[in-house]
Amino acid sequence: MKAFILHGPRDMRLEERDLDAGHLQPDEIYAETDYSAISPGTERGNYEGAEQIPWEPRYPRSSGYNNAATIMAVGSGVTRFKAGDRIWTGTPHQSAFIVKQTGLLVRIPDQVPSQDAAFTFLHHLGYISLRMGDYVMGESVTVVGTGILGLTTLALARVGGARVVALTDSESRVNIARKMGAHEVWFSDAPNLEKKLLDFTDGIGIDLVVLAANPWPAYRVAMESVRPGGRVALLSLPGRGEDDLDVNPLAMKWIHAKNLTLKAVRGSAGFTPYKYPLFDGTQRFTLINSLKYILSLMADGSLHPAELVTHHFRYDQFQEAYELLYRRDTSMIGATFRWK
Repeated sequence: MKAFILHGPRDMRLEERDLDAGHLQPDEIYAETDYSAISPGTERGNYEGAEQIPWEPRYPRSSGYNNAATIMAVGSGVTRFKAGDRIWTGTPHQSAFIVKQTGLLVRIPDQVPSQDAAFTFLHHLGYISLRMGDYVMGESVTVVGTGILGLTTLALARVGGARVVALTDSESRVNIARKMGAHEVWFSDAPNLEKKLLDFTDGIGIDLVVLAANPWPAYRVAMESVRPGGRVALLSLPGRGEDDLDVNPLAMKWIHAKNLTLKAVRGSAGFTPYKYPLFDGTQRFTLINSLKYILSLMADGSLHPAELVTHHFRYDQFQEAYELLYRRDTSMIGATFRWK
């Protein structure tokens, strides 16, 4: 099989790796990738050699975690899936793979194209930001940043009944933010922004801000935009790839004077408190169940991943794709690699 392997900053290679699909263990599944989606922020940081990610090996290492594939064969003990099923997995960018049926994989509904399904986890991150931010239906939500994670968060907030504002620094993202569900889209440095937000909420203020951009100015906007007693969900990695701070991120005027709650967002549903377990004591919102929910929203037409896709690459065009990321080309929002 073929795989993208990162050997160092800006040193991505397409390599052949051995994969023995002829001797599956009873609980194993062999699948071939249809599409894999790029996670722009994470993969750009890896590609350009940003700080070490604690759970990743240094080098060499794989890249990506959004894979839609078709099952070609299953082991004798596999009961959850069959050959011909399409699945989403957190597998890196590679042409084929073997996984256990108990791993991180979910069946793709017939109504959902594989290219759309590749974006399942990127939507899940928006969903989990709302969950971890303790969103309640009817609240007002502001999303700071209109990269793909900001846009998927907008879409999930609108599906969940929020009154939604998008804050952006990119004129080219205004229309797509509206298409994803924002009631209002304003520039982050708009004059009288705080008054605009108060007027939008009839004087109440923004209940929850989801920060989906890394730069410190975006963090400042998030802290200034949320109402006293509100919450800020940190979906981004504040300061990653940025110069030294010109602001105290825990300044008294925000944290203490406004009595704010900051929530760090992690993609695993296990980090999302939910006080109503199932009868057997297990979690209601496991990661698998949450991913199934996202796919169901795609299947019934509530989410439209195809509208986010600006770039389509063949797998052998990976250098072009990653160099666009490295240059921070704002024309790229959602991008996929086609493997067949």
